[in-house]
Amino acid sequence: MILSESLTCATFDWRGMSSSIVASPRQLYIPQQARDVATIIRALASSKDIVYTASLQHS
Repeated sequence: MILSESLTCATFDWRGMSSSIVASPRQLYIPQQARDVATIIRALASSKDIVYTASLQHS
């Protein structure tokens, strides 16, 4: 389903959550998670308009 021809939507799985595998427990630290998000935003950013949300639900 295409929501817009001019917008990009990206999703990702936090390291160690859901389907992601963690090679080292050190990768679970908040600073690393922040670097992961920043890397994705930098790679996808094509304008000043970015919306980011997260939901960490445990069942």
